[in-house]
Amino acid sequence: MSKPEFSRTKMRILDIFEQVVVLALYLWFIFRLWPGTFEEVKLYTVLVLLSESIVVVLLLIRRPTENISISFRDWFIALSCTCLPLSIIKGGEPLIPP
Repeated sequence: MSKPEFSRTKMRILDIFEQVVVLALYLWFIFRLWPGTFEEVKLYTVLVLLSESIVVVLLLIRRPTENISISFRDWFIALSCTCLPLSIIKGGEPLIPP
């Protein structure tokens, strides 16, 4: 069986869809993690925000591609690995007790 051919327009739409989904999750991530005031800012919060910001910025400024996979498995793996770190929350019990 041959793979279905996608037009450049459909590939560009998939590319923009990925960027919109990641940007929306990133904004939700910031609203959940950012404290109410600057006095409450902890170093680990800043480091997590910085590390995830780099990933999102690089995703948003990259050139549009013409070689995009249309495989569900590829998209699932790529979006999962990009979006799962954006689902962390602050608070809760530590994994290792003090």
